[in-house]
Order: sequence, then C-alpha cells, then structure tokens
Amino acid sequence: MTLRDALEAIVNSPTKDAIKRPAMGGYFVRSAISTTEGSEGDFTLTLKNRAGTTYAYEYDASTKTWTAPSTKPEMTGEFFGELIADDWVTGTSADFETARNPGLDDLW
Repeated sequence: MTLRDALEAIVNSPTKDAIKRPAMGGYFVRSAISTTEGSEGDFTLTLKNRAGTTYAYEYDASTKTWTAPSTKPEMTGEFFGELIADDWVTGTSADFETARNPGLDDLW
C-alpha cells in the first residue's frame, strides 16, 4: 500500500492509528480525529524517527490543507525512498513504538 493508501486507512480506522514501512524504525501516528464543532475531522499526523525526534503535521479538514512544522525532517535519499515505497502497513502506535529500537544509526 502507498503512503496515501496507508494514511487513508488510519484516518478511517477506529483501532489503528499509525503507519510505517516494515524496514523503518520510525513511524507516523495520527492523533484522535476532532469531533468538536468547527474543527470536525481535523487531526495531527506526527512523524517519529528511530532516534525519537518528532515532526507534527496538522490537517484542517474544512480546507483540506496540511500545515508543516517549522522544523522539518531532512529530505535524505533514504527518507525519500521510504516515502515513495508501496509497502506501507498500518498498526498501532504502541506496537510501532515497541519496535522503534532507538540507538541504531539509521534514522528511519
């Protein structure tokens, strides 16, 4: 599944809130989707790399736009390759956090 497919899957899932590639130590986790009047459908998608650094992207459902964090992850060849791959999987942030295995040299 592509990154887009995986993201759509966790936006529509009541039980899965995270996505990653099997080879990645890091992952993306979706916050609870807002049900508050005026912000229905809004959520935060946080990228957490293997080292534990996080980058939070905000989604505004009413305008269908993303806001990037002021500090962004470096777009290395490795990270670009992760993003365009088509073997993304869904799961829970708790399971992905257990598998993150910080301390390895690979950031993703």
